[in-house]
Amino acid sequence: MLLFISVIIILLVLIGLVYPLLRQRGGEETVETYEDRRVRELLSRKESFYSTIKELDFDFKTDKLSEEDYKELKERYQREAISLLREVDEVEKRDDLEDLVEKEVLSRRRSVSSLRERGESGDLENIIEEEILARRESFSFCSHCGSRSGAKDKFCSNCGRELKCG
Repeated sequence: MLLFISVIIILLVLIGLVYPLLRQRGGEETVETYEDRRVRELLSRKESFYSTIKELDFDFKTDKLSEEDYKELKERYQREAISLLREVDEVEKRDDLEDLVEKEVLSRRRSVSSLRERGESGDLENIIEEEILARRESFSFCSHCGSRSGAKDKFCSNCGRELKCG
């Protein structure tokens, strides 16, 4: 009987050790980036502000808050929620910009590879410089908020400021 119990305990320990290893192999884990965590944290805080605003509404309707306090608190929490949403947008824009840069790098590597295959690598640096200049002229960034705008845009679509040429 003691031998039977010992065997069962050993089997349970082995299963406990091997199970996590088998589980990791089965599914592909995704790596969470800093931006993903930051966005998730900001959205969680935004939801917290929203629920606080709902509680304020309830407290005001049940006469637990004066109208003056209600308006002041609600305005403050709404400003905080809007600030968080703007921060989420900024983080996501940085992510989009990084994706754009990665695509450009991949595109350039492919064009360099094709030039090398054709044996036209002598003027490779000049070709790359011309492409970079052409890309820079095709879009610009707002000097105030940093958002991307078309080359022909006169005003920033994000902050509304006038874009400076050059």
